[in-house]
Amino acid sequence: MSDSAPEPRPGAPKGVPLGTGARRWLFRPPRRHGEVDPDRSVSFLELFYDLVYVVLVGQAAHTLAEHFTWRGTATFAVVFGLIWIAWLNGTHSTNCTAGRTATPGP
Repeated sequence: MSDSAPEPRPGAPKGVPLGTGARRWLFRPPRRHGEVDPDRSVSFLELFYDLVYVVLVGQAAHTLAEHFTWRGTATFAVVFGLIWIAWLNGTHSTNCTAGRTATPGP
């Protein structure tokens, strides 16, 4: 084994080892309470999606309140898990693209 860094994949940016940017972003120290990130903004579409998920969770909770049994609780847990995974996927996609949308090529 050598002490040198592994070779980057074909097509990866030259000069920056693969994963360096993500590692730096993940292991950065947290912001202080109340400190605002001036580069971060939230679009109306992102807020609308969050509102849709709030309504979905509310509907699932309403169904649980009507059917408060072990089976109803299990059903709520499954539905809530699916809603949470969908929300997490949408949030992760939005944060990775930083609000940019894909534009068709020429």
